[in-house]
Order: sequence, then structure tokens, then C-alpha cells
Amino acid sequence: MTFVFGAALLAGEISARWGANLWPADWAIWVQLPLLLFIADGLDYGRHRLQHTVSWLWPMHVLHHDVDRMNVLKSGRGHFLDMLFRSLAVYAPLALMGVPASLMLVYAAAISVFGPVAHANVSLPVPSFMHRVFMTPQFHRIHHARPLALSCSNYCNIFPIWDLMFGTFTSPEEHSFFEYGVEDSTQPDDFLGQVLAPAESWRGAGREAASASVIRRPAPSETLRCP
Repeated sequence: MTFVFGAALLAGEISARWGANLWPADWAIWVQLPLLLFIADGLDYGRHRLQHTVSWLWPMHVLHHDVDRMNVLKSGRGHFLDMLFRSLAVYAPLALMGVPASLMLVYAAAISVFGPVAHANVSLPVPSFMHRVFMTPQFHRIHHARPLALSCSNYCNIFPIWDLMFGTFTSPEEHSFFEYGVEDSTQPDDFLGQVLAPAESWRGAGREAASASVIRRPAPSETLRCP
């Protein structure tokens, strides 16, 4: 959470110094707020989906998925490179647009609330239509499912409309029971090993690319996560 708010403040400073005048700062605040949340969530959707589909980005994100149970503390479980990439992918475009720091902090606050809720291990009764309006725990759990066909969906952080628009929406009502985690995970158990894991994965991929004589089928946690 500290990293998220710190990145928002830094982005706000960059916006004030070098941002373009593309943001409608003269609009009413009740219009700016939902607009900011919608655009930022769209950027976050794109960032999140890329991390599941681009092979060299997945090693930074796999730690977040390498869990067999959901709880609120898991929302902040991630590699520092994952957090850095997220900040660059979301806050940098907003800063270049000229979005003020106060609105950057609004998005930081929103994901700080939605994140723990989404990862909560609770049976929260939610009307079915809400899964298509806001991210719910049932909606996001599918993204953490062990079966690849399920986890390659439901990427949004606030508004499922992004998944609906781009064909990555999976209804929680159709999938109620599944295991969590990553198939054939190779993530180390120790802290230092987890910190170094992305570099080890990239190094291994580089060695395989450089040596045509070595044929090894990488574990799913080392390579492309989603098609």
C-alpha cells in the first residue's frame, strides 16, 4: 500500500512539472473522478493482461498467483518488479496526460480497498448482476484459479466492463469450485529466492534460446501463462 501511494504522489509531481494539458481539469469533480477511475482501470487491465500473455513479464507476476488459499493479505503479495511495472504502466500515462496528484491518490485509494476485498476468503452474497458492474470476490477468485482456462480471465481491478469488452469475462455463477495457484510451480519458498526468481527465469530462458541442442519443456510457471 505504501508503494502504491508513493507511486501516485511521484506521478502527481511528474504530472505537475511535465504533464500535458490533456486532462479536463475544468470539469466538475464528480465527472473527473469516475472518468479517472475508468481510464486508470483500463490501463491496469491492459497491464495485467500483458503480464499473463507476454512471456518475459509473467516471471514478475507469478509470485502473486502462487498461493493455494485466498485471503486479504494475499492482495499485497507480489514481487517488487511487479509493483514497479504496474506503477509505470498505469501512473506514467496518467502523469503524461496531466492528471493532478489528488486524482492519482483517488485511484491508489480505490485499489487499496478493492484489492483486499477481491482476495477475501469470504462467502459474500452478491446479486448476480454485480459481477458485471464491480469486481467482486467471486469474480476475482476465478482469476486465481489453478486451471489455466479460468485464470486467463477476469483481469480488471474495479470495472468488469473491460473484461466484457475484450472477451475475457468468466461468470462466477458458472464456476464455483476449483483449486487456487499455479500448476507445477517452481517458485522458491525463501524470501531471497523469490526476489531472485524472475532473474533466474529470464536467465534460463536465455540459455534455452542460445542453445538449440538443449531441449527442455519449461514448467508453466516459467513461461507464457495465457495464450
